[in-house]
Amino acid sequence: NEKNPQPKPPESLRPLPLGDRFWWTVAILSAACLGGTWLLWCQRRAAATAVAAPILPPFEELTAELDRLGAEPSMIALHTRLSLALRRYLGRRLPFPAVESTTSEVQRQLLSRRMPGPLVRQTVELLRACDLVKFARQEVAEARARERSEAALRIAREFESQLAPREPEALEKAG
Repeated sequence: NEKNPQPKPPESLRPLPLGDRFWWTVAILSAACLGGTWLLWCQRRAAATAVAAPILPPFEELTAELDRLGAEPSMIALHTRLSLALRRYLGRRLPFPAVESTTSEVQRQLLSRRMPGPLVRQTVELLRACDLVKFARQEVAEARARERSEAALRIAREFESQLAPREPEALEKAG
C-alpha cells in the first residue's frame, strides 16, 4: 500500500552447478576425438609406407589382366573383367571414358577416330558378347570364354599396330 513503490534491486548471479552428466559427456566425447585422431594418424602412416605399384602401359596392363583371367572359374566374373579390361585399354590408348561408356558409345568413339571398320566391328562384337553374359546371364562354355580372351588380345595388338607412329619414309612414299 505504498504510494510510490520502488523495485527491488536485482539479485546477484548464482552459479549453476555442473552435474555429473556434463562431465561424463565431456569425457566420452574427448575419448572419441582422441580415438579418431589416432585412427587418422595410423591410416596416414600406413598410406605413406605403402609402395605404389608402377603404372603399366595400356597394352601391358591388358595382357597382365588377361593372364589373371585364366584362373577365373566364374564365367560371369570372367566376362565382366574381360569387358572392363578391354574398355580400360581403349580408354587409355584412345583418350575417352570407355569404362563409363556403353558399347554403342564405344563404337561411335572408335568410328569417329577413323579406326578400320573390321577392327571396330570385332571390338564391338566382343563387347556385346561380354554384355550378354554380364547382363542377360547367357550361358557360355569355358572354351568359348578363353577364345574371347584371346580375341581381346588379338584386337589390342591390331589397335597397337594401327596407333603406332608411322615411319617418315613410308609417309613420304605414300605422297
